[in-house]
Amino acid sequence: MPRPNTQERETIFALPPVRIGGKVSYELRGDASEDQKIVQHGITSTLTARTNTYLWQPWFATLSGEMGVSALRFRTTNSQSVPNLNGDQMDSLTSKNLVTSGNLQLNLIPRSKYPFEAHVTKTDSRIGGTLSALTGYSSTNYGLSQNFVSPVGHGVVGFDRSEQTGGSGAETRQDNLRLSLAKALTPKQDLQVNGNRSDNTLKTTGERATQSNLSLQHKYLPTQALTIDSIANLSRSGYRLAQGNTDTDLLQLSSFGFWRPPEGGLMVTGGVRLLALANHSSSGQPGAGDNGSRMQNANVNLGVNYDFSRAVRINAGVNLNTTSGYGQRTIEGSQSVGVIYQPETRLLGDFRYDWSTGATFNNTTSSSNKQQEDRQLTLQLSHSLGRNTQLSPGSALSMSVGQSVSSLMRSSGGATQQLTHTGTLAWNLSRQEGSTYVSVSASDSRAMGDRNDAFQMVNLQVSSSIPTGRFTSWSGNLTVQATKQRTSMQQFGQNSGAFYTSRSGFVTTSTGSLSYQNQRLFGIPRLRFLSDLRLNSKALLPILGGPQDQETAAWENNLDYQIGRTQFRMSGRLSQSGGKNNRSIMFTATRGLGDF
Repeated sequence: MPRPNTQERETIFALPPVRIGGKVSYELRGDASEDQKIVQHGITSTLTARTNTYLWQPWFATLSGEMGVSALRFRTTNSQSVPNLNGDQMDSLTSKNLVTSGNLQLNLIPRSKYPFEAHVTKTDSRIGGTLSALTGYSSTNYGLSQNFVSPVGHGVVGFDRSEQTGGSGAETRQDNLRLSLAKALTPKQDLQVNGNRSDNTLKTTGERATQSNLSLQHKYLPTQALTIDSIANLSRSGYRLAQGNTDTDLLQLSSFGFWRPPEGGLMVTGGVRLLALANHSSSGQPGAGDNGSRMQNANVNLGVNYDFSRAVRINAGVNLNTTSGYGQRTIEGSQSVGVIYQPETRLLGDFRYDWSTGATFNNTTSSSNKQQEDRQLTLQLSHSLGRNTQLSPGSALSMSVGQSVSSLMRSSGGATQQLTHTGTLAWNLSRQEGSTYVSVSASDSRAMGDRNDAFQMVNLQVSSSIPTGRFTSWSGNLTVQATKQRTSMQQFGQNSGAFYTSRSGFVTTSTGSLSYQNQRLFGIPRLRFLSDLRLNSKALLPILGGPQDQETAAWENNLDYQIGRTQFRMSGRLSQSGGKNNRSIMFTATRGLGDF
C-alpha cells in the first residue's frame, strides 16, 4: 500500500457558524380614564442572525456580525375621534412598522500591542399607518479605533461617523475624532492627554456646530504626604446657524495640592486657577455689526486643618479671586479662622452625653462693592443625651435629645441668635421572622434678632418586611410628616425696623406603600405574582385621606408565568391623579425561537 504524501495539504473553505433566533409576541392593552378609552392590540415578530468567527487564525483577526428584521402591526381604537391627514375623523387606526438592522465588527491582531478595530451599524425603518403616509427613518454609523502600547505611552485614536435620514427628509451627520494618550514620565509623575472634536451638520440647511477639546493632566507625587494635580484645558466651539454665527474659546489652567504629613494632625490644601473666555457672534445680516466679549478670572485658595488634640481642631482658610471683563476689574477676598472643641463621650449611668463648642471668624473684602465687605463672628454650643436599651434578642430601643444655640454677629450691624431642640425615639426589631423599624422625631428651631423665624417638624416613619412563607413575603413603609413655619423679615427704607411676618399652620404630608410577593402562586412553579400599593396624601394618614386630599395613588398587580420559552404576563393598574381615576390592563404572550 502506498504511503500518503505528508507534504500535501487539503484546503477547506467553510462558512462561519451562524446562530439564528427570534421571538414572536402578542400584546393587548387597554387604558381608560373618565373622559377617554383606548384599546391597543398587535403582534411583534423579530428574527435575528448572529455570527462570531475568525479570519485565518484567531490571533490575526476576529469578525462578528448581526442582522435582524422586526415587524410590528398594531391596531388602536380610541373613544375620542382622531383626525387623519385628510381631516376625516377616525375612531381606529392601524400602524405597521418594519425595521431592518445589522452590524459588523472587525478586530485585527487583538492580542498585540497595536490592536485595530472597525465597525459599521445600519438601521432602516419603514412606518405605515392610517393617519400617515409611508415614512422612513434610517441611520448608519461606522468608525474605527487604533490602540497602541509603546515606549511613548499607551493610548487610542478613533473616528466615528453617524448619518441619519428622517421621514421628513432631514439629513444629519455627526463626525467625532478622539485621541487619548497616557504616559508615566517618572515613577512619581504621570501625564495624560485627551482630545476630541465633534462636527454636527444638518445637510438640508447647511447649519453646523463644532466642538473641540484638548486637555492635559499631570499628576506629581514627590512624597507619600504630598500630591499635586495640574490640568490644562482648551475648548473651542462654533455654531453656524441661519440666525447667525457664534464662536467661543475657553482656556483654563488649574493646579491643586494636598499635603498631609504622616505624623501629627496637620492637613494643608491649596489651589490656583486661571481662566480666559472669549466670545464672538455675528448675525450674518448685511450692515449688522459683530459682538464680542472677553473675560479673565484668577483664583488662589489655601486651607489648613490642624488637630491640636483629640478634642480640639483648628481650621483656617484664605481665598482671593479677581475677575476682569466688560471694562471692569473686581478683586474679592475672604479669610476665615475657626476652632472646635468636642471632648469624648461621657457615660452618665446608662446614658451617653456629648457636647461641643466652637467659634468661627470670617472677613470678606471687595474692591467694587463696599456693601459686600463684612466681618462675622459665629459662636456655637451644642449638647445631646442618648441611650440604647436592649429589650430582647433582636429588639432594641434608642432615644436621644439634643439642644444647640448659635449667635451670629456682623460688623455691618445686627445679630442673629438661633436656638434648636431635637428629639428622636426609635424601635428596631430584627429577627429571622422579619424586621420592623419605627421612628418618631421632632425638632424646633427659632431665630431671634435681625430675623424672627420659627420652624417645627414632627416625623413618623414605619417600615417592615415580613416573610410569610418559603415563597411569599410582605413589605411596607409609612412616613407622616408635619411642618410649621413662621418667617419674619425686616423692612429697610422709610419704615426701617418694621417686620413683615409670614405664618403657616401645620402642613401634613404622608406617603405609604405596601407590597406582596409570591414566587409560586397556588403552588405552581414559575407562576409569580406581585402586588404593589402606593399612596401619597396631604391627609394625616393616606388610607384615610379623601379625594380632595389625595395627590397620587396607584395600585399595580403583575402576574408572570413561564413554560419553557413561552412567557405570559398580565398586569393591571389603578391610579388616581388630580382627582381623576385611571385604569390600565395589559396582556402579553411571548415565544422565543431558535438559538436565543
